[in-house]
Amino acid sequence: MNYRERADAQALEQALNLAPKNPLPLTARSLTAEEVAAIDRRIYPIVFGLYGVGAVGILLFAWFGTEQGDGAVFPIAAIVALVLLVPLGLFARFKAGRRKDYRDPLASIEASADGVTIRSAGRTARLDYRDVVVGEFILLAGAKSRVLFLGVALDGPFGPLRLENMAYQSGTITAAAIVAQRHALGLPVVGRAS
Repeated sequence: MNYRERADAQALEQALNLAPKNPLPLTARSLTAEEVAAIDRRIYPIVFGLYGVGAVGILLFAWFGTEQGDGAVFPIAAIVALVLLVPLGLFARFKAGRRKDYRDPLASIEASADGVTIRSAGRTARLDYRDVVVGEFILLAGAKSRVLFLGVALDGPFGPLRLENMAYQSGTITAAAIVAQRHALGLPVVGRAS
């Protein structure tokens, strides 16, 4: 069993455990621009806070971990800590730049007992679970080859969809419901039913 197969098995297990906690029908709606900005405002302090903890650790080690009288290490460590801030700042700017032009597509995905309804830009498509195409699981890699189920990538009638919480409110639980329904019907969870 390769890494992707193990990761998919873990994701399936997590989705099947999550689905019964949230009864059908479930609706995921696309995030508004304000909600996307709120996610960004929560993520950046965490990233810069982690950097701060690491930088303080480096500086404390340079200050206290060197022999007395060796004053050259601390200024070098301070410069290294500041230089490491540059790529982090560029990353944050790039991410913010990518999402600052976000426009809510006004899409929603409803999972019910008998199928999935996808609404987008005045269009509506009703699909049986047999017709829902789950391209892949959306995962977050963790420690010791563990993964976290975030959602699914759907090949929808109006184009591809990433059904997860970074794009849809209640995206992860709706994705788990779709996975559980396909599994309960004996359909392949990832891929098209034959």
